Amino acid sequence: MSDDTVEKTIETTLEEKEHHHSCGCGCEEKEDHHSCGCGCEEKEDHHSCGCGCEEPAHSCGCGCEEPRHSCGCGCEGHSHEHIAPTPCVFPYSSEEGWVDITDGQGLVFKKILTEGDGDECTPEADCTCHYTGTLENGTKFDSSVDRGTPFTCKCGPETNVIKAWDVTLRSMREGEKCKIWSHYSYAYGVKGSPPSIPPCSPLVFEMELLEFTEIDHEYFYDNKEKYEGAFKRKIAGNELVKQKKWKKAATKYEKGTQLIERLYDCEDELKLKSDLLRQVLFTNWAFCLIKLNSYVKAIDTANEGRMIFHQLPEEQKKDPVNIKIEIKACAHQVNGFIGLGDFEKAWILAKDYAERFESQPLKKLADKAFKLKKESAEKKKSLYKKMLFKPKK
Repeated sequence: MSDDTVEKTIETTLEEKEHHHSCGCGCEEKEDHHSCGCGCEEKEDHHSCGCGCEEPAHSCGCGCEEPRHSCGCGCEGHSHEHIAPTPCVFPYSSEEGWVDITDGQGLVFKKILTEGDGDECTPEADCTCHYTGTLENGTKFDSSVDRGTPFTCKCGPETNVIKAWDVTLRSMREGEKCKIWSHYSYAYGVKGSPPSIPPCSPLVFEMELLEFTEIDHEYFYDNKEKYEGAFKRKIAGNELVKQKKWKKAATKYEKGTQLIERLYDCEDELKLKSDLLRQVLFTNWAFCLIKLNSYVKAIDTANEGRMIFHQLPEEQKKDPVNIKIEIKACAHQVNGFIGLGDFEKAWILAKDYAERFESQPLKKLADKAFKLKKESAEKKKSLYKKMLFKPKK
């Protein structure tokens, strides 16, 4: 390469560098990437909104977090309607019984109307409740009581309700009724929920916690720990059954089945113990579902337990304890079919397995199903006669 060519190459490189670094800050960045010094880390060409404020195009500091695009509201402008926060003061301070449940922040106050006699809600739970919501002036905007259908929701980290509800539910017992007042920041905020809830609206709710079930996120990686965790939930479920808390017991049994659903590189002895435990868990879970009138799910759940029995080694199928559990699972299926009104299936299933296991409980169920089947057929026959032979007027 000639000396003239080298000089031209060096000259061109210097020109490019000068073009990219004309601000002289030594940052090795192009000038058009530089911050304006406001600390927003944005490009300079994003900063001018044309309103003359010479501020970055991000939040104007009023709390709305909207870009400044001069709407003439007096705060240097947003692209939306500016809603200024309004004072919000608890109005029932002179009444007795109100308690601040937000650690003295004054954001949610609660007054117990009826003490609950059930369990205290856990920090993370699926809740079933009734409520009536009003504005401070008494205007009702929503009510599950009026609809006649309880509302279900979650409290805790995965909550799907407003903050006031989350805080309140975690402070309640089953059966408790209370009244709460909520600052708008713990309700629907500055924007509200038009048209029923205006901006910056504090709200009043009457709430009743009907029941809850704890959300169980615990999981294990060691096979032995999985088995122990499942066994622990079987014991807990059995205690809840004694208290007739069917839904909570069902949740314990279900979690137990999940913990030992898959065991990797498991020893034969532990695998067999886990299979026998799963048979029991599915059978007990099906029993709870029958009590909850969830017949379709009960039939499927009982069938899961029965499938485990049929896959056991032959010597285990002859074990009286395992046979007893299989009979119970079969009985839960029969009761599920009866609950659905399918008396034919219930009768056939109960009759077949009553004969196979020489089981008196299943024989009684077979007789019951046959009687219901016969009564149902007679009712249908009577109905058809009325339809076909209407009396002459």
